Amino acid sequence: MVVNHKYGINKAYKSYDGFIPNRKEIAKLYGTIASYGGVEYICLSHASLAPIIYDPKILEKLTPILMEKTIRRLRKKRYIIVEVGIETGSPRLMKKHMKGKALPFSVDNWPELVCQGIGIMNDYEWYPLCTIMTGMPDETEEDIIATLELVDRLKDAKMFFTPVLFIPLEDALLGKARRSSLERTTELQWEFIANCWNLCYGCGHSGISWL
Repeated sequence: MVVNHKYGINKAYKSYDGFIPNRKEIAKLYGTIASYGGVEYICLSHASLAPIIYDPKILEKLTPILMEKTIRRLRKKRYIIVEVGIETGSPRLMKKHMKGKALPFSVDNWPELVCQGIGIMNDYEWYPLCTIMTGMPDETEEDIIATLELVDRLKDAKMFFTPVLFIPLEDALLGKARRSSLERTTELQWEFIANCWNLCYGCGHSGISWL
């Protein structure tokens, strides 16, 4: 604290791993926004899966509010879309780099949590746009296979895949790591990318169409 104060930081924040979203207040917040004059649409940016699994009633409360303000239509039927970071199908990589995404659950069960969370979303006509990556610095062939297996498990879900190559973010844990590139992409990584885009292009299996 002394060091922080010396360099001009004069605030402190308390947090802990057991944070649980307040369903009532979240619904109240979006209800207030939706009722404000002139608000035609509400489009969510990002969402996490773990809170939805922990308390599915969050969606039960939010869906009636957001569905009335969604700009999305599929065959004249409303649906809600939001970005979700799946990141990888490998529990090993998640445990090493992003174990907090699974809290309050164990990241060892990450693939199961992903499937469960997206299933709950679909129950309320939420179709997530899921980013999922390959090319992390210490990614192994087994990690890629685990991700391929997760993608296959989700093939009948109502969702969109956005496969991405690893890009380091400044000041993040892997901020100094080498970024992935198409030139170094392996055959197995290309298979992962192709599978994701094939599911998006032929979304007829889940009743969704880009067209």
